[in-house]
Amino acid sequence: MSLIGAMTFVWINYPIFLKSNLILNNTIGAFLNVQYINEINGGELESKLSQNNTIYVVDVREDDEVAQGMIPGAVHIPLQKIPESINHLPEDRELVIVCRVGMRSMNACLFLKQYGFEHVSNLSDGMLGWTGEIVV
Repeated sequence: MSLIGAMTFVWINYPIFLKSNLILNNTIGAFLNVQYINEINGGELESKLSQNNTIYVVDVREDDEVAQGMIPGAVHIPLQKIPESINHLPEDRELVIVCRVGMRSMNACLFLKQYGFEHVSNLSDGMLGWTGEIVV
């Protein structure tokens, strides 16, 4: 697991949600405060899941991506629905956020950190780096 600082200026291809409920679209960059987000790769997550059943995995991909398979036990909440689902996420468990390559999940991690979630990790290599079991 590594700890990285999110870039202060990020060009994004997907919506990013800021604390003010402002949604920035995919054609502009966002100037953000540096926040440190834990990163975990697929192998590390697989190992942790086999040892610890308290990890809460959230898959923020779109429906058609999830239809191709997801990590067993993961909860599917598309990125756009994270703000309306925030009250349903456990603040007392470690959250690991997953997308295809790690960018959308990083955006979700930044949003959750802004709302006080302390134990949030990004699956840095996304589902492309996941070699474990998937369920359809």
